[in-house]
Amino acid sequence: MPEIPGDIGAVPPDISFAEAGQSKIGLICFPPNSAGKLDLQATMGEGSLVVHDDDPDMHKSDTVDVEIVISGKVDIALESGETRTLVPGSCLVMGDVMHAWRNHYDEPCIFAIVVTGAKA
Repeated sequence: MPEIPGDIGAVPPDISFAEAGQSKIGLICFPPNSAGKLDLQATMGEGSLVVHDDDPDMHKSDTVDVEIVISGKVDIALESGETRTLVPGSCLVMGDVMHAWRNHYDEPCIFAIVVTGAKA
């Protein structure tokens, strides 16, 4: 059963992934031409984040993620080598999938995300 924390409306203590049974919502901005320049470990901390050995942008977490692109565009690359470009209005739902976000474009990409912690 979810519990309502007493600090609703306060500045969050971190930007970590949701733990099992928790949900978090946020807005993410990938700056223009930021592909290959993200430091996920420094930004997100340890938690349930798993980073690929050969590609530090490639990661997964024990979460189910719902993302909706609001503006700009961003590529999502999968471990299989597949890449898709997401544009405003694109909606993506995924869980426990190794992936990387890559903005190769000259404008920022902003998307809304709802993350629900799960058990893999």
